[in-house]
Amino acid sequence: MTVRPVLVLCAVVAPLFACSGVTEGFEEGFNQGFTTSFKDSFVQSCTAERTPEITVEQMKAMCECGADGLLAQYSATELMKLATESPEVIGQKAEPIMTSCAMQVIAGAPPAAAPTP
Repeated sequence: MTVRPVLVLCAVVAPLFACSGVTEGFEEGFNQGFTTSFKDSFVQSCTAERTPEITVEQMKAMCECGADGLLAQYSATELMKLATESPEVIGQKAEPIMTSCAMQVIAGAPPAAAPTP
């Protein structure tokens, strides 16, 4: 008896798509994991760019604000795509957010949770 691989694959995969909750749960879990990972990575690399005239606390606040702003403005998929762009393109997208955060931190105001350009 010969079993067709396509039929076996369909029999295995079809039930997965019948449960819409599976894909919704996967997407939610992925987005939460991505958000945490993105923010941690962004803040770490951003704070490494600190200059002497900015305190460690100010830089961390600016970087956290910037990460929150990017996460508020772009989806996980958009941010992953943006990561493949040139530094110039990334800078154009991030600059308005980072500028807003820097102005708030330097002015002594607590940064907004999600600044937008």
